[in-house]
Amino acid sequence: MEFVRSVYRDNVTLRSVENVGKQYATGVELMINLDVLARWDVYLLGNLYDDRIQGSMNNIAFSEQAFTWNVRFNNTFILGPTTMLQANASYNSPSISSQGRREAYFVANVALRQEFFDRRLSATLDVSDALKTAERESTASGPDFSAWSYYHTDAPVVMLTLRYNLNATNNNRIRERNREQDFDDEEM
Repeated sequence: MEFVRSVYRDNVTLRSVENVGKQYATGVELMINLDVLARWDVYLLGNLYDDRIQGSMNNIAFSEQAFTWNVRFNNTFILGPTTMLQANASYNSPSISSQGRREAYFVANVALRQEFFDRRLSATLDVSDALKTAERESTASGPDFSAWSYYHTDAPVVMLTLRYNLNATNNNRIRERNREQDFDDEEM
């Protein structure tokens, strides 16, 4: 299943989802989760794979192949008992589609969370696409058309989220009660 374009009328293309064939992906995924320091956690995820697409559209057979990879890097910093900073970045290499190619793109985000009033209220300041790099570009072609697409956001996007827990309870008290319940169940 893939988004495909077709000519609707002069200078207008239609984008729809179609079952165009089969996709084969063989590769490896690597994850590393490290507690670098007591207050710094690092999470790294990478995928490397051989991507192949075969099928037909409009009675025309196609076969595409590409080596594709992506990586995500997440850092979490505990700045204090109620303050946390998170910075993450991801990169996706160029990839193929049944009608063309999507170019590589990179994006970085930063978020700061502060908790108040015995953790009943939290404020999160999130900056998406902090470096203004999340531009996406693709090309597609068919028997009657050739298209180029370019997408970018008005970055960076800044959002403030406030969350208040009406029935906030002490998580340690709940954990202790669950441990006692587990211990009681084992004795029976």
